[in-house]
Amino acid sequence: MNKIQIAICDITSIENASLHSNYFSKLHPLVKVLITLWYLLLVISIPMNCFHLLLGMSLYPILTYQTNDLSIKETLYRLRVTLPLFLLLGITQPFFDQTEVFVIGTLTITNGMITMISILVKGLLCLLASSLLIQTTSMEQICYALGLIHVPALIITMLLFIYRYLHVFLQEYEISTQAYSLRAPKQQGIHWKAWGPMIGLLLLRTIDRATEVYQSMCLRGYHGGAIPMNTRRLKRYDWLSFLLMGTLLLIFRIFPIFEFIGQLFM
Repeated sequence: MNKIQIAICDITSIENASLHSNYFSKLHPLVKVLITLWYLLLVISIPMNCFHLLLGMSLYPILTYQTNDLSIKETLYRLRVTLPLFLLLGITQPFFDQTEVFVIGTLTITNGMITMISILVKGLLCLLASSLLIQTTSMEQICYALGLIHVPALIITMLLFIYRYLHVFLQEYEISTQAYSLRAPKQQGIHWKAWGPMIGLLLLRTIDRATEVYQSMCLRGYHGGAIPMNTRRLKRYDWLSFLLMGTLLLIFRIFPIFEFIGQLFM
């Protein structure tokens, strides 16, 4: 399979994973969205020099992935493209902040090194938490939860359509690249002179397909605004789960759990 087919298979596997029955998937989508936003806020608020607090916050994705039968290894493999972005954000810190913190043998650990590692760990934890939400909740349920917290209907509709028709866009791109490869069988990839016509052709095909989709929606009674979705109401165990998980995350954020555990065995 080529890269486009692999991307389509990844999207399909994520959609299938959200249909599996486990504890986290049985929660109301609003609870899962609020817990994820609460976790992201707590992780981002941790100071750069408090690396020990990040270790405690890492318990949330580790435990939730294990209890929901999800693979962290496969998730990290899917996120391999975005992880270098956090490396680029923190790679300059050791050069600008060379304040010595402690020495390990002949290696001097500076404040810039700790800041760089903290940026990488923060980005990794945020990506794992966001991926957990997507793998346990369908996009329709996520959009429904965003509507409950009064996110503008236009943003919700655009988010839903982008995700729903992403595989259609990838299929159109695959058709264009296959047509090009059939006309240039001995060429590796697409020549740079053909990039402009390829992008223009893909744009025209996308506009035509979007027009057809919009016309079919209007024929079925769509006149703008949010798309109605059916879901269940919040139950007692949803609120209890939200309070319990939110309290535990706040405890992990405030108290260095691993330091307390280390002191018990000293």
